[in-house]
Amino acid sequence: LPVGSLHITNDLAIGLRSSIDLAEKVKLEYGSALISDVGKKDIIDLSKLGFEEKGIIPRIEVSKIIYARLSEIFEMVGKELKKIDRHGLLPAGVVMVGGGAKMPSLVDLAKEELGLPAQIGFPLELDGITEEIDDPSFATAIGLVLWGLDNRNKKQDNSGESTVGKIKIWLKRFLP
Repeated sequence: LPVGSLHITNDLAIGLRSSIDLAEKVKLEYGSALISDVGKKDIIDLSKLGFEEKGIIPRIEVSKIIYARLSEIFEMVGKELKKIDRHGLLPAGVVMVGGGAKMPSLVDLAKEELGLPAQIGFPLELDGITEEIDDPSFATAIGLVLWGLDNRNKKQDNSGESTVGKIKIWLKRFLP
């Protein structure tokens, strides 16, 4: 599905009437997937975030915006799973990757909304991986690179021979 935490940032920018950059910083520093994680009296002083925008906003309003978008995303995931007859039938559950996967309580909300096990995905099995990229933010990119390399190697294994060459090799198996 073409959705992710950038959609949350856009929603926050609209809801807070702020820049995308400020909304992103608010999301990263004060965001939570569950409204119950936030105290009703918690506030965010925008002037302390290093932007021109000033003012104080209730943190619970930020959490409500985030929760609404995440609920919509998980509803979309649920519909896709129903389309392929896998709703509630993924024993390993769902794996969330990308920068948004680090959102506090995201795993709990995913379990609740989808009725499936949920976890955060990290890049795996890379020799020499540094701490900087051993992060859910890079899991998709690293996975795509590994997939591309694997497919490239498979194509090279098969593409080096013409059809005639493949037939000759096959025939040689039957000849003394």
